[in-house]
Amino acid sequence: IPIIKSPNIKKDVIFDDYKYYPKLTPEEIANNHKQKKKMIKALSKFDKKQYAYIPSGSYNYNGKTISVQAFCMQVNEVTNLEYRTFLFDLLIQGKKAEFDLAKPEQEKWSTLTKQSKNAYEEYYFSHPAYDNYPVVNVSRKGAEMYCFWLSNETNATLKDEEKINDVRIPNRSEWVKAASNDGQYSNFPWGTESTRNIEGQYLANYKMSAEEYAKIDSTSNIDLKANSKDLTAPVRSYYPNMLGLYNMCGNVAEMVNNEKFEDGKIIWDGFGTAGGSWMNTVEGIKIYSPDTFKGIIDGHPGIGFRVVITYSSSK
Repeated sequence: IPIIKSPNIKKDVIFDDYKYYPKLTPEEIANNHKQKKKMIKALSKFDKKQYAYIPSGSYNYNGKTISVQAFCMQVNEVTNLEYRTFLFDLLIQGKKAEFDLAKPEQEKWSTLTKQSKNAYEEYYFSHPAYDNYPVVNVSRKGAEMYCFWLSNETNATLKDEEKINDVRIPNRSEWVKAASNDGQYSNFPWGTESTRNIEGQYLANYKMSAEEYAKIDSTSNIDLKANSKDLTAPVRSYYPNMLGLYNMCGNVAEMVNNEKFEDGKIIWDGFGTAGGSWMNTVEGIKIYSPDTFKGIIDGHPGIGFRVVITYSSSK
């Protein structure tokens, strides 16, 4: 995948009229350093609770046999807490221009709901109650900056022989390999054609149809989890797939780099998302569903991301 460039992505812009920078207290700074250290430790050691190993190999990618190099994938979508740690660290380092570029476009909550001031605009990203929810309204540029920051800050703590490959947004072929369990599943990461298990529990967060809602018995023991909500769910809701990955389908659509196949080669084919979101119906959250967010590079309430790192045998 080439370096991402687009005339629509603003670079090196300083918003001198940006009215509000969080004024961090000494306690908040200390807590941010602690969380940053925790994130770096998990990545440097490829902690299995945080990163799943996806082995190299060939698999059936929607009718085509392709090969993918081994990589590690974050088991959950990047959280508000993780992204906020990144933003606060930029402020602590005095990088206000970078902060302005990377901050979530929280006003998109109000745009989506056609309200002058939706409560989510103020609370979703900032309130501790949403720490473990997926960060949304982040631009593609912001996500790439997060990846760059996490790579650099982690490698700064490691010896040369221990350094990791760059943290990055996954290619679609990598995302599908992880979601489909090496091409074994074509629709859902859990391997069945239903969005509920044998106990009646839902397996993903998506926009249920009127018929699905009508079938819900409020007096039953069905655990709806996030399906009882209208928006996002915590990043470790539901059950992980066989590789230990949560919410590969539903919750938030995850940024990927699209690819196309020409003369036996895989080449970059623009910006996209995979897995669908809380805004999509069941048909929109399948592994190979058409991408309803294709080409979007600005922040959106239905789009988040998770990261991958090309695996090195030396680690």
